[in-house]
Amino acid sequence: MPDQTGRRGHGRRSPHDDAGRAGGARRQGRLLAGGGDRGRRRGDDAASPTGAPGAGRLSLGTGVLRVLRTHRGAPASRAGGRDHHASWADQPRHRDRQRGRRRTLVGDPRAGGERRRGANGGALPAGRREERRGRNTVSGSLVIRGGRVVDPTQALDGPADVLIENGTVTACGPGLARPENVPELDAAGLVVAPGLIDMHVHLREPGQEYKETIETGTRAAAAGGFTAVACMPNTDPVNDDPSLTEFMLKQADRAGWARVYPIAAVSRGLEGRELTEFGAQRRAGAVAVSDDGRPVWSAALMRQALRYARHFDLPVIQHAEELALSGDGVMHEGRFATRLGVEGIPAAADDVMVSRDLLLVADTGGRYHLAHMSTERSLDLIRAARADGHRVTCEVSAHHLLLTDEDVFDSGLDPNFKMHPPLRSAADRDALVEGLADGSIDAIASDHAPHHPDEKELDFVGSPNGIVGLETTLSLCLDRLG
Repeated sequence: MPDQTGRRGHGRRSPHDDAGRAGGARRQGRLLAGGGDRGRRRGDDAASPTGAPGAGRLSLGTGVLRVLRTHRGAPASRAGGRDHHASWADQPRHRDRQRGRRRTLVGDPRAGGERRRGANGGALPAGRREERRGRNTVSGSLVIRGGRVVDPTQALDGPADVLIENGTVTACGPGLARPENVPELDAAGLVVAPGLIDMHVHLREPGQEYKETIETGTRAAAAGGFTAVACMPNTDPVNDDPSLTEFMLKQADRAGWARVYPIAAVSRGLEGRELTEFGAQRRAGAVAVSDDGRPVWSAALMRQALRYARHFDLPVIQHAEELALSGDGVMHEGRFATRLGVEGIPAAADDVMVSRDLLLVADTGGRYHLAHMSTERSLDLIRAARADGHRVTCEVSAHHLLLTDEDVFDSGLDPNFKMHPPLRSAADRDALVEGLADGSIDAIASDHAPHHPDEKELDFVGSPNGIVGLETTLSLCLDRLG
């Protein structure tokens, strides 16, 4: 049964269905105007202030370049895909298994390779590629009439009209006159905003195209209001070489849906033993370094990375986890894990690693970004480090703001509720919401991490971690967080 994103359902409720039940999370008919700028171990996690223009706290960029309507026919990030997380290669004791089944975009029965080729089987010529890209961008002029215009950078939040001339926003305000021969779009009851930046996504290409491609992932981003994304390095091969960064940028340019900012690996192969060439990666286009769903477990290597990255003003993004404490846990350690009879992951597993890292930041003066923060204590540690003047930032994922370990319990161990870090306690969730409100948390990121449906139909322990979020993060946060 198709859901609102065009994906096929599989008989289980989605955690995003639960999160949006009370608030409605109604994406059908919602209008977004976009255009501002733009591990392999248990869980795909890491994102950072990427250094991309406008990156920072759920900031809305500048300019309105694209109007998108998300509805039942909106492009999904993959046919049959569901909201999930890192690849099995991100998990201990598992490796990715290649599937013979190919994904296709909703509404197009051809495989990805065929869609990118002309009638004669060859690659589309440059002119055709530009023609195709042109269909995804706003050219000429347009008046967007009567929508709720939201742009914190301009202190705007209210009904207004937007005038776009030759692809550039030239005026914004109530009752704008429509120039002659300029089309008009009625946006009454809809939100008009600059495109957002998602600082933490997993696009799976190269190597895991049966889960996601750069084209399908950026189409999902555009459908969800994101016009730029920063992608993690846990691809196959790992993005530990400048050639991989260059490949991702070329693929994104060819797709033309959203800008992509690659994040390079801290260590070769995400193995935590040898640093990659940060300078070469920066020159190739990388905006940060991270070992993604794997923590940089060696204090010596983390110290070296912070010092080395400082020369290129690159943030080091950490998935904070003390592996000796997390062990074989699959959900938050607490009464709900006990009642379900599964091994838990204590909040201290995150907190111990964050504490160690912040001491190293104080020692080196490096830039540090904590990905998908999930605990109250980690937030307190970040606040203290900032008060001491250190260059420390953090993000939170929408699911950690909206769901708790009780939702895992209520689901009966539905694998769609398995992610890493795990959904924490209600007290942790409430602290994160407060931290977002008071400015302690810099950004909301989706931690978009798709898997093939077959992988998430395993039992809770055997299924991979994760949830997609590019098409749902904005609408859920607006509905549930106001």
